[in-house]
Amino acid sequence: MARVLPVVVPPPAPPPPAVDLELLGGFALRLDGREVQPTIAARRLLALLAVEPGGLTRARAAAVLWPALDQARAGAALRTALHRLPGDRAHLLQGTLERLRLAPHVSVDLADRRAVAARILNLALPMPAEDLGRAAACDFGADLLPDWEEHWLAPHQERWRQQRLHTLETLSARLAEAGWAGAAVDAALVAVHADGLRESAHETLVAAYLAAGNQIAARAYRASYRELLRRELDARN
Repeated sequence: MARVLPVVVPPPAPPPPAVDLELLGGFALRLDGREVQPTIAARRLLALLAVEPGGLTRARAAAVLWPALDQARAGAALRTALHRLPGDRAHLLQGTLERLRLAPHVSVDLADRRAVAARILNLALPMPAEDLGRAAACDFGADLLPDWEEHWLAPHQERWRQQRLHTLETLSARLAEAGWAGAAVDAALVAVHADGLRESAHETLVAAYLAAGNQIAARAYRASYRELLRRELDARN
């Protein structure tokens, strides 16, 4: 009688670690809640792929990150950056021979905030109180990698700056309309702090004060802003 060998079932593969990539206010990378410190080149690569969610070809990524190098040396610099990524590269990147992108399970704060911003800015859709509360709890006060001075990053920084300012103004108006006057003032103040000469932000703050019933504060603030704007214009003439 033939001997039946037991079937050995391999243990299931462990799940990938939770990967959190933060770009707003500064760079941080966490694997399962533990912060790791990639090399500068690896940080630049991860940041580039985070602001380009569709991914880039390897040649394009190398040319963007190392524009002063010829194609061969830029490609070598990219391979070095890939080799020095912390942990298992497969937990961070989804790559082919030609193309690189972040792995699907990598959580990026910029992408999360943009999704919330898109919901706030879509005035065709009403926001129930629960959604409005979540939106008010989101932090739209931070710029995209504010300490980085990279030519390729500058357009992404400006795009996010404009998007978050529009979002704060719209959020303040939505909150005021819903009767959340204090939260409306707070959102408008964040917008004013981000750009002290942005007229729409100041008008949003005045509207929030009026929605809260603070007419004297609204008039006084509008007068102080007009004086600030007058001094600024005089200084430029």
